[in-house]
Amino acid sequence: MHEEPRHGRSGRIREQFESARLRPDGGSLSAGWIAAETTCYTIVFTPRSGSNLLCDVLRANGLGQPSEYFQHPLGVANAAYYRELGVSPDDFKTFLTRLVTDKSQNGIFGVKLTWDHKNVLVEALRRHFGRNDGLVALSPRLRWVHLQRRDKIGQAISLWRASKSGIWTSSTPRSGEADELEYDFFGLLSMLQAILTEEHLWEEFFQTEGIEPVRVLYEDLLREPAAAVLRVARAVQEAAGVELIRCEADLRLRTSLAVQRDGRSAELAARMRDDLDHLGVTAYWQPRARELARWLRFFEGEGWKCDGRDET
Repeated sequence: MHEEPRHGRSGRIREQFESARLRPDGGSLSAGWIAAETTCYTIVFTPRSGSNLLCDVLRANGLGQPSEYFQHPLGVANAAYYRELGVSPDDFKTFLTRLVTDKSQNGIFGVKLTWDHKNVLVEALRRHFGRNDGLVALSPRLRWVHLQRRDKIGQAISLWRASKSGIWTSSTPRSGEADELEYDFFGLLSMLQAILTEEHLWEEFFQTEGIEPVRVLYEDLLREPAAAVLRVARAVQEAAGVELIRCEADLRLRTSLAVQRDGRSAELAARMRDDLDHLGVTAYWQPRARELARWLRFFEGEGWKCDGRDET
């Protein structure tokens, strides 16, 4: 657990913005869907890029309570938030209203989104609020943060291990399963493709909408956390018109989260890089010729159209 941030102005600011809430009528394009006195920021990310760490530190410093609120199916995958807010799983409109009210801090509401979460949220807003202008009009004081990981192979390995073992954070007890996973090049390659595809889609989104997000690298967040978090804090505070954090010394950087990467991660990364360096070398892939043929058939031979039977 984190201590509540102790900033001299936070109490006064919190009282000032206490009434911030979602506009029940959906607002107008110019006004946004969220009350004008609430600043909103969105952290877009791909899995295993340090989003939990970034959100943890932002919460500890009074900059909203960002989290992954829109996992889907809505009301099912994120049912814990519906229960916490006392909302029926099928009442998205009330859920969003209470979410923005209860999860704002110092007049700031934060959320983190993957590409599919964004699409589900946009559709829910269209269906329940009759809005077709996407997330860009969410608030007149909306800021975007793009969190990325430079080491894409390391990210793919982390995602593969987490999805197989169910261990997504360092707070989850380890069972040893993540260490015993047998190397699977094609499984890892699938994760890498998913990460690269989603990052491409976000870049296209920013370009199309004319957005220049605050860019944060996972590696910088680990190496120089104060500098990385301060960039986000300054952008959000500028939009909110507040000054909770003035310099790196004001930041609370303590977190209960720890890096999960270990020696097994390094072994898998070395082997995957070796495989990638030998793509196209027939003799190298001969022991895995059957796997390679299945992969090529899936992508080049439209294998996704088959009924799932292993045709060799």
